Amino acid sequence: MKKLNKVFMSIVSLLIVLASISNNHTDIAMASYLSQTNTSESLIWEITGEDVQWIENEKLPYYSMENDLEVFVSGDLQFRIDSASGQIIEIMPTDPGKLFPIVGTWLSEDDLENLATTYIVKAKINVDFSALNLEIFNKEETNYFFRWSTDQPNTPEYGKNYVQIGFTKDGQFLNLVNTLPFSDNH
Repeated sequence: MKKLNKVFMSIVSLLIVLASISNNHTDIAMASYLSQTNTSESLIWEITGEDVQWIENEKLPYYSMENDLEVFVSGDLQFRIDSASGQIIEIMPTDPGKLFPIVGTWLSEDDLENLATTYIVKAKINVDFSALNLEIFNKEETNYFFRWSTDQPNTPEYGKNYVQIGFTKDGQFLNLVNTLPFSDNH
């Protein structure tokens, strides 16, 4: 009977050790996830200065089927962050029908470009502007979009890898899309 108790206690001890090892791996994975989430939330708060709420994880096939995107809301903006790179992929208004009446002083195209690069740097997007091709689009000279692309127009890969940001003529933020984390060069 004593031998049976020793064997039983040895098995229980072994199970406890195995459970703690398993929990340790789970704890490490959870700590990594929480660290990424907290970093994402801190970054978003730095941009908006408002409370940040995690919404969900999702996959968007037009970006990547491999990477989860974490979705957050802060103020009137929705953020999608690539869980693999920690990079912001999208910043969009939570209301897709939001109107942006021009109410402030009109900015020059150069001022808007400076505003765009400053915002991208503030969003900590991993980008080397000097290595990318800049294109500037304007819609009826009221909405300006600045797109830095890895490829030249009229090439097969054109349009896949870029960071683009939009502002109204008076500097109101419209949106940001960043597909650079999904490029082969990142």
